[in-house]
Amino acid sequence: GIASAIINDIFKPYFRGTSSGHGIGLAIVKKLTDASSWQIAVQSEENKGTTMKISNIKIFRTSSKYEN
Repeated sequence: GIASAIINDIFKPYFRGTSSGHGIGLAIVKKLTDASSWQIAVQSEENKGTTMKISNIKIFRTSSKYEN
């Protein structure tokens, strides 16, 4: 899981909680969720695991000229 001391920084560009990676993945996810008015929630317990949940997703369907 993610340490509580850094949980508020995980969506910042180039922030890395470990020595690997580039620190852009979660920043991109946050930009996409914000741009789409989605919600992202993080639940983490250090040394046990982390769960991220994206909610408030609305799907808009448009009709297709190929539908019957």
